Amino acid sequence: MVKDKIPEILLSGNAENMLRASALLWKTEDIFNLWTEAYAMYEHRQDIRCMAAYHLGYQYRNGKGVRLDKSKALEYFIHAAENVGIYQVYAMRIVGEMYRTGEGVEVNIPAAMHWLRQAAGHGNLAAQIELDELYAENTQLEISDDKQSISAHEEKYISSGSVLIFDNPIEHLAYILSESKNTVFFGGAGMSTESGLPDFRSADGLYNQATQFRMSPQQIVSHSYFMEHTREFYEFFRCHQLYPDAMPNAGHYALARLEKAGKLNAVITQNIDGLHQIAGSQNVYELHGSVHGNYCLSCGEKYGLDYVLEHTCVPLCRKCGGIVRPDIVLYGENLNFDVMGKALEAIQSADALLIGGTSLSVSPAADMIDHFKGKHLVVINQTATAADNRAELVMRTHVGETLSRVVEKIITSDSVAK
Repeated sequence: MVKDKIPEILLSGNAENMLRASALLWKTEDIFNLWTEAYAMYEHRQDIRCMAAYHLGYQYRNGKGVRLDKSKALEYFIHAAENVGIYQVYAMRIVGEMYRTGEGVEVNIPAAMHWLRQAAGHGNLAAQIELDELYAENTQLEISDDKQSISAHEEKYISSGSVLIFDNPIEHLAYILSESKNTVFFGGAGMSTESGLPDFRSADGLYNQATQFRMSPQQIVSHSYFMEHTREFYEFFRCHQLYPDAMPNAGHYALARLEKAGKLNAVITQNIDGLHQIAGSQNVYELHGSVHGNYCLSCGEKYGLDYVLEHTCVPLCRKCGGIVRPDIVLYGENLNFDVMGKALEAIQSADALLIGGTSLSVSPAADMIDHFKGKHLVVINQTATAADNRAELVMRTHVGETLSRVVEKIITSDSVAK
């Protein structure tokens, strides 16, 4: 268990290991203990001090793993903003937001402007936009000499003050993807609904459908149910989670084109259908595994999806007769530590994070976006998500169709330019 390794992880002083452990322990008291100890132990390590303070502030602000306490959250966010580290700039913006809205403290517009100006000065576009809004709302205040301006990179984009104005969201997203040097896509079930696969939590989603099974879908796709009722698990699995004839949609192909053009560094997916790879994407991190990978519980022999489909009951290993199980993460199981670590590294190094087709309601995978410290955060989803309030651009639409239009625009523009 990861929590048993907390003392070892703390003593190592390795910030990356702390982040990986944090992602696996999310929403538990253990994560609170991890960051509390880290904050106390590394008084002279600004990077760890900043990281720990940010996470403690996040937990107190949202009541994750600890009692909700907005004033305590503000205290820790200020500590994070005052220490040099990967979360410093985002902490500055949060402190500004909290002073602006009176969250955990009395409304203090000058203090809000101070912190937002600090974040904007480090290139945080969202903070700059909030700062401009504050100046517009408080016209009696003089604009400080150090107020940062963000200029247009191309003549076709109109600059108003310090905020770029775009004709429509497609133009805005195309600009972000063209300007960014390191873009990462983070997707969920909504990415594959346009390929005919059901999602999980919508009104028509898998978890809300009537089935012939007496247990709920969440119970059936759990580790304990698989071990105790393997036959019933496979009956459900074949009916509701295997779609061998499904093909990638326009969004999958758009991401593959974007990667081939050198404008997308990684795809991080919560899906298990393998459609990103079928479309041609190379650097894909499958957080929950894939139905295309299967292995024997006894000897480890590996099998493809076809082997499972050949069996009408429980697939058994041709080598030793053991039970073959899909290489996916079931409820009650931890995410693969290596895959999680590489995905986190991709998010942390990205300057643009594109979130598509996910409600961000499944932990710990969805909580990984809190490790993003880059410039542009974009959300494309038909319903509200937990990331909307910190995103630069939110698009309430189908992710596949939108990506296809944007990538076509980018690729075409590049071809014309050449």
